[in-house]
Amino acid sequence: MFNITKIRASNAAGKSFYANHLASNDYYSEHEKVVGFWRGSLAEKFGLAGQEVTTSVFSLFQRNIDPATGNNLTPKKVSGGPRFFDFQVAAPKSVSVMALFDERLAAAHQAAVREAMGELEALAAVRIRHGENVRTNNHENTGKLIYAEFMHDTSRALDPQLHTHNVVCNVTDAGGQYKALETLEMCKAIRYAGKVYHNALARQCRELGYDLIPVLDKKRNVLWFDLAGVPSEVMERFSKRRKQIEEAEAAFIAEHGRMPTLAETNAISNSTRSAKMLTSTRETVRAEQLKQLSEDELKQLESLVKPNAKIRRLSRDEIVKAIRKAAAGVFERESVVTQDKLLAEVLNTSLGSFDLGELKGVLSVLPELKNLGGEAVNPFYSPEEVIERETRSSQPDFTKNPLQEGHRPV
Repeated sequence: MFNITKIRASNAAGKSFYANHLASNDYYSEHEKVVGFWRGSLAEKFGLAGQEVTTSVFSLFQRNIDPATGNNLTPKKVSGGPRFFDFQVAAPKSVSVMALFDERLAAAHQAAVREAMGELEALAAVRIRHGENVRTNNHENTGKLIYAEFMHDTSRALDPQLHTHNVVCNVTDAGGQYKALETLEMCKAIRYAGKVYHNALARQCRELGYDLIPVLDKKRNVLWFDLAGVPSEVMERFSKRRKQIEEAEAAFIAEHGRMPTLAETNAISNSTRSAKMLTSTRETVRAEQLKQLSEDELKQLESLVKPNAKIRRLSRDEIVKAIRKAAAGVFERESVVTQDKLLAEVLNTSLGSFDLGELKGVLSVLPELKNLGGEAVNPFYSPEEVIERETRSSQPDFTKNPLQEGHRPV
């Protein structure tokens, strides 16, 4: 799933955030470093596309300095404002466990993260601060980001946990001028980004020969998927970090009588982090993880690694059917929704079965759903029958004779 954290990194704390949370090797060693890479369409403009993230350049973005020129990056610098937005995404526990035995899964996770980030980048925007819009929250789409991508494979409790930090710099390109980023539409689309990620990852897992099991909530709604054959007790054993956070959240609720806010949840997460292991390496941590598995469990997990498989693509008729099924539920509650909200529900009908580009193409020409415009990258949709009904109700009915209704001309 995706979540977002604002990183203020004030008082030149960018170097500390980089060293302690991003480049430290999956939270277990100060002697190994995770190599991050610059991503996003703006990375090329800064001359950083595909390059490794360094402390010095990361710190320049934190101080609102253009690394290409040394000048101020954006014209307005708000003291104490966020310098980065950390869009984090974690793989299902079964995928993280199997990545101990199948390195292809880490690559699949990384590719799925990038597909989802591409969808979020398309929603990047800038606030309009001139004319009659100066005191409004109106914005315009830019679709341009630069972000630092750091992939980790272990939680702070030393459980196997594939997760990626996509640390978005607070800048975008608005018509050739760098301005502060408006993330409102990106945040609204977090659920959609999560479904794009899970669909892409599930599709690749199927291509790698794995069978999938949907994970449902109490209302039987799909949350994500797990790889078939990974024992639930193994996933539970490797979820110590999640347990730490849940116990801390339960204590908060008992004390305050309410659920924690997002900021409070982040604080709880930070407060439960264990100290780093100063001498461990990736190899020693992996060995410790494998020690927690019995011989039978090791054999069972190793047997799940299979050759690549060819999966069947959905036909156009099947995609249409999936859209109609999801739309029936969505438009039962709302008459107008954005494309991302509709697509999230379509993807959720069968994670791993869709090609996102093909799905968008079919949606765009489906006659019973009307594109109402808005942002080109994320337009509004409504059923054709709703549009027709609204149109009829807004016009006078000239077929009725007022004299037949007891009226008399004046």
